Amino acid sequence: MRLPHSAVPEEFDALAAEADVDLAFVDDPAHLGVPDLVILPGSEATIPDIDAMRERGMDLAVRRAAEGGSLLFGICGGFQMMGTEVLDPERLEGGAERARGLGIFDLETTMTRDRIDAPASATAAGGGLLEAGERVSGFELHGGKSVLRDADVVSLFSEQAAGGGACPLAIATRDYAAMGTYLHGILADPVFRGRILAHLRARRASRVSAPAGSGNASEGAASPVA
Repeated sequence: MRLPHSAVPEEFDALAAEADVDLAFVDDPAHLGVPDLVILPGSEATIPDIDAMRERGMDLAVRRAAEGGSLLFGICGGFQMMGTEVLDPERLEGGAERARGLGIFDLETTMTRDRIDAPASATAAGGGLLEAGERVSGFELHGGKSVLRDADVVSLFSEQAAGGGACPLAIATRDYAAMGTYLHGILADPVFRGRILAHLRARRASRVSAPAGSGNASEGAASPVA
């Protein structure tokens, strides 16, 4: 997803370099379709970017993609957008004081003056994506504290996000159809990138082999990663 205040676009270079990945930056609902993966990137102004998404109808396009079988993946500000609400009582980002999120996770984020900007590494908690103990590296670069109220999620890593609040460094829905993380550079890490690409290939194979008339809009489609 291309947002007006997208942050760190170069962190997707390694993903784009994969032989079987077609990476596209999209800001028009008509161009999104139902790709294998929809990435909500980091943002330098989360609430203004949420508002811009709604003005363009990109929030509805993202929901349609998810209903069609796309995996949703949010990084930092994109992760915050996947929550229920983002609050900015001091208007540090120059936008509104609050914005409703996409509601994928029961997560509330409050913007603060404290900024996190540091290398970070994480240890896989195990489960359906990473093997327990696998190490992933990247960096945290964000403001805001997030509080996760939804216990019905999977923690991808053992670590919590830096900066306080009560939020794991990365979470997923139990079917691994949506994921969010505060770890920038996660798709540049070869371990994580390999795991999520394998997960996407398995999801695609299951869609292609689904019975005709199953209602999956993405069945058999040669969709790009967006």
